[in-house]
Amino acid sequence: NKNTKKHNFPQNDNDDNIMEFVCGDATILAQSLSSSPGTNNNPPKYDSILDKGLIDSLMCTGEGYDYFITKLFRGVSDVLDPNGGMYVLLSYKLSKSTMGLLTELGDEMDMKWDFDIEGLSNDR
Repeated sequence: NKNTKKHNFPQNDNDDNIMEFVCGDATILAQSLSSSPGTNNNPPKYDSILDKGLIDSLMCTGEGYDYFITKLFRGVSDVLDPNGGMYVLLSYKLSKSTMGLLTELGDEMDMKWDFDIEGLSNDR
């Protein structure tokens, strides 16, 4: 996919790629990644995915943001390693309703959420 950009960061003496930064459409990750060179049309599985602000941005779409978050996690579930893969979410304002949606989606997609701010919210 010409809109997907990948950057590898070798971090050890063996020149192994410890970290890969991928820029693409997060709602269709499998499609974006499987069309990358050398993937044989099979999307790679990732140990972790870091979200710094994407959920916050999707919540700003207004009414119906749950559609976009659902689409995002359908894409994430296609590429996150089912054997211990972790989605790390850093959010400025994670409301109780959004935590509820994420928990519901997690149950649906066999992904468990562990909120380190359980019981706290920025609801205003």
